[in-house]
Amino acid sequence: MQTLKELVFFSLADFLRRISSPARPEEVWPQIEKHPLYRHYIAKWHELSPRKQRKAWEKLSQLIAKVGYATRPYCIRCGECCKNGSPSLYLEDAFLINSGHLPKDALFTIRTGELAYSNEEGRLVRAKTELIKIKEHKGRQCIFFQEEDNKCEIYPHRPLQCRVMACWQPEEFKALKKKRPLQRKHLIGTNTPLWAVISLHERRCSVTELINLLRQKDKKANERLQEMAYYDLQIRHFLKENFQIPTQELEFYLGRPISTLIRLYQNAV
Repeated sequence: MQTLKELVFFSLADFLRRISSPARPEEVWPQIEKHPLYRHYIAKWHELSPRKQRKAWEKLSQLIAKVGYATRPYCIRCGECCKNGSPSLYLEDAFLINSGHLPKDALFTIRTGELAYSNEEGRLVRAKTELIKIKEHKGRQCIFFQEEDNKCEIYPHRPLQCRVMACWQPEEFKALKKKRPLQRKHLIGTNTPLWAVISLHERRCSVTELINLLRQKDKKANERLQEMAYYDLQIRHFLKENFQIPTQELEFYLGRPISTLIRLYQNAV
């Protein structure tokens, strides 16, 4: 079994390799070894419960990242941030949509209660509030990432989350938690006929109800899910016919189809 020292060292070596750092782990290791956090846990590790060991490892991983990124404090255009998920939008990004730099057909809405991947926690979590995101290819890669030359198609007009993203200095990125996410109501207005339809869809196709129904796994729940999926399709058709909304923009206005959410979540709840 590997010791904690070996685990930390190999994690450091792997991290330096992944960020293409020019430094060798042997050169960086003394910064870890002398750090008070590492010295504290190396002395107390076997006294910690499994839960406290997990918490301690999270802190040690953060230390590894901080020390590792200090060896490469600049962007090397590796594209990892673009390949591992598209950005969520904030109020400051509204002008990108209103000016046409970020078209609605490139966006989708994650509604409150939906399961969404959290980079911070490294797992699926329930969205506590509505989010608008840029669409992704399979594998969570941003649709504006040009893989052949590691470039962003909308770089001059990229969203706030992309502008502050600096993997070697994550403090500003983490500070985005304090900012208000952009939501559909900020772009559509709440006193419009279109918003009335969206609000009706929210009530009739509630994500919370959908997830509760998926957990029940009985005939009555399945019938309600089918009814919800059918209503969702009808509302989408209504928006296309009466508001002239293109099919490609429906995931922005109404979120992902209920049929898609059922398929995604039926084994995850």
